[in-house]
Amino acid sequence: MNGNVFLSHDKAIKHMKTHNSNVISVIPSDQLLIYRVEEGLEQLCKILNKSIPNITFPHLNDALTFKQSYMNDDELKGIKTNVLIKQHEQNIKIADG
Repeated sequence: MNGNVFLSHDKAIKHMKTHNSNVISVIPSDQLLIYRVEEGLEQLCKILNKSIPNITFPHLNDALTFKQSYMNDDELKGIKTNVLIKQHEQNIKIADG
């Protein structure tokens, strides 16, 4: 497959679907878990032959937590500011011709 598969959203989705189909066709169903993180730990622990821990399922990477962390991280704020400044400088250069 082309090394630039992820340069477009449509190509990335097509690549992901092809990959998933290939995995499903090759892995025996009794050894395959199609896992969705929102389902929690039960199925994951079952296929790994582990006991289900008595904890609340961690949601460290949910959208709200990520956004709050991202918005409150000083280093990331600086990076975002620099990106916006560089973009603004580039827009001025383009406008000036």
